[in-house]
Amino acid sequence: MFGATQRHYEKHFMALLESLGIRTWEDFQLTFPGMTCDFSEAERAGFESAVKKFYHLPAGEANMVGQHYRFCEVHFMRSVIRVQHNRAVVESQRVKTFSKIIRDLLSLKDKAQFDESVAKFRETFPVAERWLDWHLEPRRGGGIFPALGPCDDPKFSKNTNAQESLGGDFMRAACATKLDLLQAWNHTYRYVNYLEQEYKVRMMGMKTRYKKPNNRRTVSDGRGPDTTKALFPRNKSNNSTKASQTKEGDKTKEGSISIKANQGHGSKSKAPDVEVNIDESSVGMRWGVSYDFYRESGLKATFSASNTCPLDTPLMAWYLLQRYRGAELPQDVLNTRAGQVLANAVHREY
Repeated sequence: MFGATQRHYEKHFMALLESLGIRTWEDFQLTFPGMTCDFSEAERAGFESAVKKFYHLPAGEANMVGQHYRFCEVHFMRSVIRVQHNRAVVESQRVKTFSKIIRDLLSLKDKAQFDESVAKFRETFPVAERWLDWHLEPRRGGGIFPALGPCDDPKFSKNTNAQESLGGDFMRAACATKLDLLQAWNHTYRYVNYLEQEYKVRMMGMKTRYKKPNNRRTVSDGRGPDTTKALFPRNKSNNSTKASQTKEGDKTKEGSISIKANQGHGSKSKAPDVEVNIDESSVGMRWGVSYDFYRESGLKATFSASNTCPLDTPLMAWYLLQRYRGAELPQDVLNTRAGQVLANAVHREY
């Protein structure tokens, strides 16, 4: 929160432990309800450091602090969905397989069976291997996968929804991403006062909230590499590397979808969710008409161009729906002149 570091979180948890009144390590292990947080490395390290210092733990027992800490399953599933919806990583025909393996990893308690599922994931989704490795890292794996740690202990809450809701709103209402001590006190007072006023107004049935642009200014250390940019890193200074990556991107196995073909040159968006392979060299409608302009004095073309229709995109979309999804125009549309022209164009062979 607000770009806090391990040192900030350590101070926070030291104050928290002092307020809990649990004075011995033995009592802590018996009564502490467990800590559920997002994947922030600074927050995890701050918690462990605070517990070790507060209870003066020797090296042997200090390793047991991780048994009282787990990660939020909702945060993990958000990352899963981001990867699962990226067609450059998970092909549409393998979405169910991806989802099934993830469910197995979250439920399996036997280490051997867990390792088999991990091996299957690596074999089926090699591009997502880096993302999985980030979550399997020893400091994280035990806090999300039952086969690697005690994260399925009933004392733990599986998510941080309640505190995330309040914490996120508290941050968005601040005047800056980083506050000094006086600003933090001032913001806290104003925020609590605002909540009290908001409660009164809401009890009167009035609207109180309006959306505000969410401009992320800090990079979170609690998010795995689940984006196209993170899973397909490129070295901009090495042209040969870029060329080889582009060449590799063109290679596709039978039944797969080319990353380059689906994303397009220079595209930053995800590959479309298409369940069929389309050969762009033979499939398509010639909505544009190419022509060459010749000067009267010669036979050599001096200008070449294509007249394109502003309806290229919707026409092509309808063509693909009709050819690959069996969509048909309603009869009342086919009875019109425009409907007949469109039907003739879609069914015409070039």
